[in-house]
Amino acid sequence: MIAAPQEDGLWRFERIDGRDVSGVGYSVRVHWGEVSGWYNGCNYCGTSGEGMTICTLQACVEQPSDRLYFRFSRESPQMRVDGDRMVLTLPGHRAELVRFTERVI
Repeated sequence: MIAAPQEDGLWRFERIDGRDVSGVGYSVRVHWGEVSGWYNGCNYCGTSGEGMTICTLQACVEQPSDRLYFRFSRESPQMRVDGDRMVLTLPGHRAELVRFTERVI
């Protein structure tokens, strides 16, 4: 049996460069240590097995941190996981994320 990397899963952004972005709804899906899908609080995009990117195309109000979020979701950030938290870094930038977990109500 092959174990998936600890980075794999669905992650929600809490902070980007120290700013609280938890209310925006940014998230990424990581598969085999690479970002394979992202949600900017308005539209979802994902990559197919053939390397194609498919996105929904809803008109969205731009958020102040969208441009930095897009860099984290489309470039290749360094990933470090500590339990249910992950830190993504790009040159000069840092994002803190939490793993999505199923909640039973």
